Amino acid sequence: MEVVVQELGNGASPSLGSFDLRLDYDAAVVSAVQADFFGFLGAPLSLSDAQFEPGSLRIGEQSLLTDPAALDALQPDGFPLARISFDTLAIGTSELAFSLTLLVEARGGFLPLDGIGSAGIRVIPEPTTAALVGLGLLLTGLAAPRVR
Repeated sequence: MEVVVQELGNGASPSLGSFDLRLDYDAAVVSAVQADFFGFLGAPLSLSDAQFEPGSLRIGEQSLLTDPAALDALQPDGFPLARISFDTLAIGTSELAFSLTLLVEARGGFLPLDGIGSAGIRVIPEPTTAALVGLGLLLTGLAAPRVR
């Protein structure tokens, strides 16, 4: 899953100087295992962090560039902040919801949120898994001794 920010200055102000986001999900169905950052906040002159807890992931990045105009030049109108990878734990559905959203402009102040998209993850067994389970049950039934 990619977390994307849009409607910035496209090479001009406003640009994103830092963000702090918390993503909540059903820990019985999925588990966040990795967060990769894209570097639009001036990497390697940025600090990024991901904190994994059961049922939530908190990601953040802070630009260390001292000139806001340099950060403006790096950022297009919209770009991905992070790519999040999940492991599946059980069959089911998990809503993905942001419970903390903090976007800070490079010159200070908060960027307004016009809307946050929602998403979900549905975990279903693969057809090959179901076929292997069915074959195993069939073979177990054939191999069982017959009682008369």
